Amino acid sequence: MELRFGVPVDCADESCGTLARVVVDPHLWEVTHVVVTPPGGELLARLVPIDLVAGSGGRIRLTCLAAHWHELPHFEEIQLTREPAEDYWGALLLWPLSGGTGGGERRVVVEHLPPGEVGISASDGVRPPDGHSGRLKGVVIDDRHRLTLLLLREGHLWRKTEVAIPAPSLEAVADMLQLRTSSR
Repeated sequence: MELRFGVPVDCADESCGTLARVVVDPHLWEVTHVVVTPPGGELLARLVPIDLVAGSGGRIRLTCLAAHWHELPHFEEIQLTREPAEDYWGALLLWPLSGGTGGGERRVVVEHLPPGEVGISASDGVRPPDGHSGRLKGVVIDDRHRLTLLLLREGHLWRKTEVAIPAPSLEAVADMLQLRTSSR
């Protein structure tokens, strides 16, 4: 089954959004969930178990109704924190414009990945040692939900090509991907 980022995702009774990311167990290279972003915002994205994904193609179909999809867990949430921003010195330099040093409460977006799993999305780039780079476009999984191919788009404006990295090469690719792991 081919899972391309950005393709429309339909519940059994209505459209529910687009595919934003796949969640992978990095030890088994098995897709466990997909992240579906509805129209209107990323903070409304849902974490959908892969067992609910029925098919693919130009559109991805889910076996659940939209009412059930709305009950699935949110993928992201906003939390307030008093921890300093990663770019504390930048905030300090901009304090005349922002009204302070950034020492008060600030909003942080927290992703809810299952423990020990990683999210793969179109924003992840691949930088192999030979210097060529590509942008992830999607993945291909088998009937047991194991990754068989990573689909990349590489090249420049006039010479873009799609490249598929087969499963035996995935472990070599893992170090080249900047994968986000769960903090839980």
